[in-house]
Amino acid sequence: MEMPTYLPITSDYGFKVTFGNQRDTLFLRRALQALIQSETPIREVTFEPTAFEGLTAERRGGVLDLSCVDERGRHFIVEMQVAYAPQFLQRLKFYALHKLESLVRRGPFSWATLPPIYCVALLSRSILPGPDYHTVANLRKASGELIDDQLTFVLVELDKFELPLAAPPTDLDKLIFTMQNVNEEPRELASEPDFWQEPWLRQALDQLSIRNMTRAQYDEYLFLQMQRMDELTAEEERQKTIAAREQAQAETQQAQAEREQAQAETQQAQAERDMAENRLKTTVRNLLRSGRFTVEEVAELSGSTLEQVQRWQAEA
Repeated sequence: MEMPTYLPITSDYGFKVTFGNQRDTLFLRRALQALIQSETPIREVTFEPTAFEGLTAERRGGVLDLSCVDERGRHFIVEMQVAYAPQFLQRLKFYALHKLESLVRRGPFSWATLPPIYCVALLSRSILPGPDYHTVANLRKASGELIDDQLTFVLVELDKFELPLAAPPTDLDKLIFTMQNVNEEPRELASEPDFWQEPWLRQALDQLSIRNMTRAQYDEYLFLQMQRMDELTAEEERQKTIAAREQAQAETQQAQAEREQAQAETQQAQAERDMAENRLKTTVRNLLRSGRFTVEEVAELSGSTLEQVQRWQAEA
């Protein structure tokens, strides 16, 4: 089988040598600018530690894919998610709020001057409804009016993207197209999109080129891929277990609801029978009190049985 010219950016190794390239941050800076839709270039980024202590009851920590801060003091968290993770937004909120909490803990600060935090998720598989492949979310009113943009969530769903043909591609289009297609097939330079010659993308592609890799780098790529496959398999099994548990819970709840419905219907039917019997009993007693009819005649007139008339007569 013919090898592709480039490794996937969505692989652990590919993400590390493109977004995580600490020797030359041109690609990362231009990609972040495109992702947050800023017209102002990012001139410098400083990488921050990606490991953090857990704050949950189990004291579980975590490792971010990438954390950095630019020359304006804006903080960026970038996460690459390959496996289907429908609840990934919850994890993203945890990362963003953990970063906010760590900034507050560092010392003197003002609520009015807290730096912006951008939490970026690059998702191979969609988790949000609708066709939008690039979603930017802040705290807003129900009417859509912005309340606060100190925390910004940016989600890119790669599988929703199609390169527009009618207009020149934006940097965001170029980035997503590259992430989608870079490892699709063996490529000759002449067959590559023109924008792949732009310095920021060329830098990333050179890092991803199999031709430029040493044996040690390729072995690292294979190791990380096998490690990720194990993680993906474990995650898929976990998701299956969660889905099966939720299905079982839903079926149990449905069965309980059906039992409660049947019980309610039985109680309703009993209540209606009791009301009908009470009305009949009242009619029988009124006929008996009149003294004009025998027990047999009361039974016939009311549509009751003789035994019912006699019982209600004795109870009166």
